[in-house]
Amino acid sequence: MDEVTFVDGECLTREGDTPDAMYLITTGKAERLRGTEQLAILGPNALAGQETAGLAQFAHTVRAVSDVRAWRIPRTALAQLCSAVPRLEATLIHSLSGDVGLSKAVVLLPTVHSPVVPARTLFGWSLTLALPPILFAASKVSGLSLQASIFIAIFTAVITMWVFSLVDEFVPPFLALVFMLFVGLAPPAVVLSSFASSSMMTLLGVFALAAMMTSSGLSNRIFLWLLLKLPNRPLWHQVSLILYGLVLSMGTPSANNRIALMMPAFDDMRLGLRLAPRSANVTALFTATFAGAFLFSSSLATSKSATISVFGFLPAHLQDDFGGLFWLSAAAFSTLVLLGCHFLASRWVFRDVEVAEVSRAMLADRLKLLGAPSMAEKVTASGFVLFLLGAMTTSVHHVSPAAVVGAVLIYLLVTGAMTKNDLQKNVDWPMIVFLISTDCLIKVMDYLGLTAELAQSLRGMSAFIHGDTYRFIGLALCVVLLLRLFFPIPAGMLLSAVILLPIAQSQGIHLWLCIFVITVFSDIWFFRYQITPYMIAVNAGVTAVMDERAFLRHNLLMNGARLLAVLGSLPMWSWMGLV
Repeated sequence: MDEVTFVDGECLTREGDTPDAMYLITTGKAERLRGTEQLAILGPNALAGQETAGLAQFAHTVRAVSDVRAWRIPRTALAQLCSAVPRLEATLIHSLSGDVGLSKAVVLLPTVHSPVVPARTLFGWSLTLALPPILFAASKVSGLSLQASIFIAIFTAVITMWVFSLVDEFVPPFLALVFMLFVGLAPPAVVLSSFASSSMMTLLGVFALAAMMTSSGLSNRIFLWLLLKLPNRPLWHQVSLILYGLVLSMGTPSANNRIALMMPAFDDMRLGLRLAPRSANVTALFTATFAGAFLFSSSLATSKSATISVFGFLPAHLQDDFGGLFWLSAAAFSTLVLLGCHFLASRWVFRDVEVAEVSRAMLADRLKLLGAPSMAEKVTASGFVLFLLGAMTTSVHHVSPAAVVGAVLIYLLVTGAMTKNDLQKNVDWPMIVFLISTDCLIKVMDYLGLTAELAQSLRGMSAFIHGDTYRFIGLALCVVLLLRLFFPIPAGMLLSAVILLPIAQSQGIHLWLCIFVITVFSDIWFFRYQITPYMIAVNAGVTAVMDERAFLRHNLLMNGARLLAVLGSLPMWSWMGLV
């Protein structure tokens, strides 16, 4: 929502146009017209453009008869409100009934189509049914045990469903666990082991804290405060979005959630600055939004949900030693390189950025509307600080991150800041189930001896490395990029860790370095389908307002920057004893 002004004679809405926003008039007057017939005079606190709630076009024109100031509520934001308050849409449309004839009220009704299954989906399901029995037979012929052959068949079905996106990504590994329990492939204590692990508590606590940062309004308040305090120039507008992403990265372990939180801020800033669609300013602003959500994924051990799971592969004492402050300091140079490359690439790609200023008065009004920080915000803020301090200093107090974040979760629940409803609806349970179920699959794989078989088959790669860090980084880049062509980031990271960790251990490569390299390289992408955060932005309509080609050129440069960040960090890692 942003404040807009209209001069005398300027139209807020035009009869017949597609509705894009509703307006709440704060000062001034406007007339409502059907054709040339005046229907009403609208003053302060009146609504204009209620058709945005569910009609296909504006049923009449609303024209300012004096200077008008109003709050603009975009269609996407109004749709979210109508979804949360089901009666709101009917109320808004009903408020027009006195002025709009049925012939004018063209209601948006869903179009019913005959169900057509895409050929890609049919092919995917065909492979899901055909490949597992073929690979089961091949595994038996090759001399593997019955249990190992069954596992390979199940895992093949999981991979096929992931590659063709046949169902939501959390479904295949969970389905595999149920089937393993059904056939007794491994004891329940093994099949469900990760649900009783420290990773489960860490993921639950971090996602709960992230949900509270959003629902309490704390993250929105922080962003508005940043905009007010930083210089009012295009570069600093971008910096404010990146800093907002940094704050979210500290407590929100999912880039998907971060981009979803940051897109409204991007839209508000774009509209408040009155930037032309597809201009360099808009594209640079979105690039900064995406960087804020995505660039810091490797900066902290808890900034990426898959990193939390992969980190759980390490022995407990290594998790305590190489998490928290150690991870932050070891990743610091890489983060600085990525930040520097982002701004250099932006300066080169978006050369035509023009000066634009956001209304300070609008920002102050937005903060004023938020009022004083609520109790939920205060509790969430203090819990966030406790989480950061506890997670960063695990090497000092030797309390596991799972215990720290578990204590923060209890703090949120006991104080009443987080309710049962918050825990049910706002926590990203599908992502937690996906990560934990995938981790369980790897535990079963290890139980059946397939991990050792895999390590044995990869001895040729180990011989190629000869303990050389540069060769290992090259191998890791190839493995991760290959897997990421077929798998989403979390699955690609977990499978990369299964392949690369045994090689690193046999060649004397530090295990933390192996995990960090996987984390950085998994963020490299070339196609839309590889990167869910960008697809979230695309589905929100960002390609209609920014220059996608320019954005993708910037992304190609950042792909190279990720390799540069890893290689450039080697001298510092050598000094830290990691190389």
